[in-house]
Amino acid sequence: MQPAQARAGCERVIVSADPAYPPLHWHDGKQFRGASIAIISRILDDLGLPYELRYLGPWKRVLNAAQNGNIDVIATLKNTPERQFFIVQ
Repeated sequence: MQPAQARAGCERVIVSADPAYPPLHWHDGKQFRGASIAIISRILDDLGLPYELRYLGPWKRVLNAAQNGNIDVIATLKNTPERQFFIVQ
C-alpha cells in the first residue's frame, strides 16, 4: 500500500506502549517518551498519517486493547505465538 492509499483509509493511527520500558519507551505522567516513540512518530509523520500516542495504563491493559482492536500499533512489541494469534491477522 502506498502512503496516499494508507492516508485515504485511515482517520488516525492509535499507538501505545508499555508505560515502563526505558530507554525504549516510558510514560512520564504526561506523555510517552523514548527511542521507540521517536521512531514511530517519525515514520507516521513521514507517511503523513495522523496519530495519537495513547497512554492506557499497565502493560496488560495495552495488550488487551490491542487484542480488542482498540489500538493499531504497540511500540516494540515482542513477537510470541500467543500474540501472533490476535495481533497478526
